[in-house]
Amino acid sequence: MASLAGTVWLLRERAAPRPHHRLILSDEPFELRAYPPQLVAAISHAGARHTVLKRAYSRLSRYLDGRDRVSSERRSARLPMMVPVLHSRDGEGGWRTCVLMPEGWGRENLPSPLAGITLEAIPPRTVAVVPFRGSPDERGMRRHEDSLRRWMEERGLRPIGVAEHACYNSPTVPPPLRHNEVWVQVAPG
Repeated sequence: MASLAGTVWLLRERAAPRPHHRLILSDEPFELRAYPPQLVAAISHAGARHTVLKRAYSRLSRYLDGRDRVSSERRSARLPMMVPVLHSRDGEGGWRTCVLMPEGWGRENLPSPLAGITLEAIPPRTVAVVPFRGSPDERGMRRHEDSLRRWMEERGLRPIGVAEHACYNSPTVPPPLRHNEVWVQVAPG
C-alpha cells in the first residue's frame, strides 16, 4: 500500500503543468529553448539561499491557494501550481523567487497579492539550460552554471544577466528524485 501511495504521489509531482517552449537545440545534456511571454508572481528576500527559498515558496504557495491575497479576493479560484519555481540573485544581495502563472491567466483576471508579492511580465526569451538531479545546493548549482556557461561560450551564445535556478519538485521529494535545471538567458542574434 505504501508503495502505491508513493507512486501516486510521484506521478502527481511529475504531472504539474509546465510552460510551453520551443526546443531550438539539444546537445545532451544542454538545451537551448525559446519561451513565450510569461506572467509570474515574484517575491524577494535577503538571507541564506536555502532559508529564503523555503520562506518565499511558502508565501507564494499561500498566494496560489488564496490565503495571501487581498481580503476581498481570498475566496476566488485556487490557482494551479506551475513548475518550475524559479529563483535567482536579485541584484541587491538577496534572492528573487518566482512562480509561473497558469496559461490563460493575465493581470486582469488574477487575484491581487498582498504586499511583498508582485505580478511581473517576462517577455519572450531564449534560455540555455542544463538539467540535473539532486538537491539544488549552492555548490552544485554553481558547478552546473559554470558548465552551462562554458557550453554557451563554445557555441558562441552570449549570456544576459544572472543564472536562474529552476526547481521542478517540492521539497518533500527525496533529493535523488528531484529534477532541477540552471537557466541562463541568451542575447538575441
